[in-house]
Amino acid sequence: MKTTIVSIVLITMIACVCLAQSQSAASKHEPNSGLVSDDVAAKNIAKVVLSYLLTPNDLKLKKFSSAVLKDGVWTVKYWESKARINVPVVIQIRQQSGSVIKYEDPNA
Repeated sequence: MKTTIVSIVLITMIACVCLAQSQSAASKHEPNSGLVSDDVAAKNIAKVVLSYLLTPNDLKLKKFSSAVLKDGVWTVKYWESKARINVPVVIQIRQQSGSVIKYEDPNA
């Protein structure tokens, strides 16, 4: 009798875990265009990355930006508005996940 009760409880627990996992996976929605769907979102992510890597004064100098999507990767470039040698800071962001895959600052 105890074995039967334990078996039923165990089967019920396994069913509940499976049901909970399937519901959480179904409730996640990722748009077809990925988490980073446009250039504004890519620039905003890049700006947050820069805010952690640059001083506040250096960040204020980074004025001009561009974002280009190629092969599922956003390449965001920031330039200084008043620099004699103006080489952009480059940040690459994966479109589907939003993860930063490259940071390059030739001015550093």
